[in-house]
Amino acid sequence: MDQLMRVSLITQQTLKFHRQTGVPKSTLLSEVLDSVLVLFRSKLVAADVAVEVRTEGEVSVDCMPSETQQIFANLVANAIDAMPQGGRLVVRLRPSTDWRDPKMSGMRVTFVDSGIGMSRATMRRTFEPFFTTKTETGTGLGMWVVTQLVERHNGEARVWSTQREGRSGTAFPIFLPFQDAAETNGQSGNVVSRTGAEAVSAG
Repeated sequence: MDQLMRVSLITQQTLKFHRQTGVPKSTLLSEVLDSVLVLFRSKLVAADVAVEVRTEGEVSVDCMPSETQQIFANLVANAIDAMPQGGRLVVRLRPSTDWRDPKMSGMRVTFVDSGIGMSRATMRRTFEPFFTTKTETGTGLGMWVVTQLVERHNGEARVWSTQREGRSGTAFPIFLPFQDAAETNGQSGNVVSRTGAEAVSAG
């Protein structure tokens, strides 16, 4: 029965993706992020999580705002769950290039929390459907949804994390290309797990 429910959930999510219609709009990702933080304001306060947003030379991206909002919402929710004793979430937005292809330009949004961090084994499975460390409440679909939506935008999602005492935390860099660059390049998105700081220091 549990497996049947999981299959039903993933089917519903997949159908939801295919039902998305409309034309990508020129969007400031900082505005999408602001709307998400407003939605999570009470949860952030209750969880004693302080948020800092750093924006550097932002350029608009052609995207589906509702899908981008869903990406950010999942990442904020994950960050809150990773900081059960409170902490700090820093979100950095800046122009960047695709780490896979420096000729492709876009915006990189990196979510960095001061939470408990993840093991290497967990990092390797973070974006897998049905994988969750929240055995009682998690569906294992949240980060999978992120990867599906990022790939629909020809972007890339990565993860870096450490459980080092006094320096634990996790970073999720999300790259979304400018639409003309994505169309010219014609490549699909990708997901990478990293255990080194290069995952958040470049770009």
